[in-house]
Amino acid sequence: MKKITLDDVSQKLRDFAPDKVAHTFESKTTLRELALHFYESNYQTASVVENGKLLGIVSRNDIVYNVHRFFENRDGCLLEDIMIRRPFVLSPDNTIWDGLIMMAKKEVS
Repeated sequence: MKKITLDDVSQKLRDFAPDKVAHTFESKTTLRELALHFYESNYQTASVVENGKLLGIVSRNDIVYNVHRFFENRDGCLLEDIMIRRPFVLSPDNTIWDGLIMMAKKEVS
């Protein structure tokens, strides 16, 4: 993704990153399956959905934080057990500025 400049902040998210693809997984997907997906791709995060509804998000860091689960179970665990529930989201119609404001308010790094 390109760097954000002062001129970009009024752009809608859909225009700034038109090729951004959301990778989704069902909540019953195993941590092992997600780890393999991340291993085979550059992606850092994935959405957890059920019946088309966003339930949460998972990241590469979630695999690191839950690596001990692989010692307890070959598949690790289910994504529903480790996902971040009710994440803060923006729509494609929001601007980059809206995203920056939300990140500041929610203290997201």
